Amino acid sequence: MNRKEYLDFVQKEYFAECKDQTVLEIGPNDAAHTRLILNESSTTLTVIEPDVSCNDILKECNVDQIINDDAQHYLLENKKEYDVVVCCGVLYHLHNPLTMLEIIVRRL
Repeated sequence: MNRKEYLDFVQKEYFAECKDQTVLEIGPNDAAHTRLILNESSTTLTVIEPDVSCNDILKECNVDQIINDDAQHYLLENKKEYDVVVCCGVLYHLHNPLTMLEIIVRRL
């Protein structure tokens, strides 16, 4: 599957669930998934991206809020809840991904 086929697939199969929801995207990096989420007209899109060099591309996407922090730290300190949490290509970078999943579940 090439990149376009992959993006078309996730748009249809997964990100359609984001329509009119409050969405938290963890680790958007190059904003490929961010754009797909916004194509679904999500009510609110907050992104957590610790790499500030990604801010310009995220601002171009018109996300509602960019948080430059460690996702686990932010989610433990902030009690805001979301309808959908998108966490693509992030968990395998973590020392303990199960802890992060538990924290994410508490925010839904």
